[in-house]
Amino acid sequence: MANREFTLYQGEVGRTMVATLTDEDAAAVNLTGCTALLIITLPGVVESIADCGGAMTIDANPLLGKASYVFSAFDAALAKGDYDLMIQVTDGSGNVDKFPRQTKLVSGEVVARYGTLHVLESKTVTP
Repeated sequence: MANREFTLYQGEVGRTMVATLTDEDAAAVNLTGCTALLIITLPGVVESIADCGGAMTIDANPLLGKASYVFSAFDAALAKGDYDLMIQVTDGSGNVDKFPRQTKLVSGEVVARYGTLHVLESKTVTP
């Protein structure tokens, strides 16, 4: 599974991230009746960062496996740096699935992330 890269500038509220969830065969995951949660962590840390991440919106056609997240003021206040992203999906029966489903070994470390969020210094706009 390829690592997905997302960029957010400090102070940038309202930017949308769209994620496509796939299974081991690269087929879209059916999200009918599911809820999705974006989890933002420091690299290599399991616990999410308080107040960051949260509920995602499932696409109008849940068979496409797409969910979107709008970055909040809490996310935009993260310190400059890189963060791991994980997506947790709960179906109508309460069964929980996390993406990625598989972990991989990178430079001797076990990595389980859907993608990476790069938080950069805010852009200054001059009139």
